[in-house]
Amino acid sequence: MTSRRLVVLLFLIITTDSPCFADIKKRLMLESSSSVSTTTGVPTDKLCEECTLCKCRPHDLLDFACSSIIATDNYHFCENFICMHPITCSRDTSPTTKTTTTTTTPRLPVTCNKTSLIEAVAVNRPVTHPLVSPCSNPYYSPPEALTIKHCALPLASGWTKGQKVVDFCHTNGTLPYTPISTFSHGHHEEISGVFLHCTDKGGFKMIAQSCTATPSVMDINTAHDSPYHVQDFHFIII
Repeated sequence: MTSRRLVVLLFLIITTDSPCFADIKKRLMLESSSSVSTTTGVPTDKLCEECTLCKCRPHDLLDFACSSIIATDNYHFCENFICMHPITCSRDTSPTTKTTTTTTTPRLPVTCNKTSLIEAVAVNRPVTHPLVSPCSNPYYSPPEALTIKHCALPLASGWTKGQKVVDFCHTNGTLPYTPISTFSHGHHEEISGVFLHCTDKGGFKMIAQSCTATPSVMDINTAHDSPYHVQDFHFIII
């Protein structure tokens, strides 16, 4: 930029009270005291860079305001008096979009206490838990008591439905001694227990108790006379 053009530029910006030049005037006064870019100390290269970014990038991605530059007749002032050439957007100045990648760790079923579960089946005595309401027949105990006590789970209201057990069996996977439950509308319902292994009958075996039975190994299958529907069981995750 020639000295004459710089003088004209400074005169226009400093003597004009139009709001559209307010931000540029402020930048010239502040930056000229600390930056020596030209013989007059005016950092016009910085202003040209900001004009270019304001024209070519989304304003919400910039760390400075473009309000005064926008008001200068569609960037004509930037091009004719600051940059001294038409502003052309290139790949380096083209709009970009901020993207945020969120990585979440999948929650997995917990592992129950194998030794205490085998002992519960062996002694054939109902498992109780102080936070679980008793059955109508005080001799027996609800299924959740066994699952909560031997799998260190919270109350059933805090359980989340995980993968369907029969779907897991189709993958030939193994997750012995993990808690499972029937779910309805996303909430625990009817019975819970501890998964042992899948069977050739399209079902699986589990350890469970109920208000009519002590802890034992139950065979959950697709037979019509089965007390529970095999499709209703899911792994419990917390």
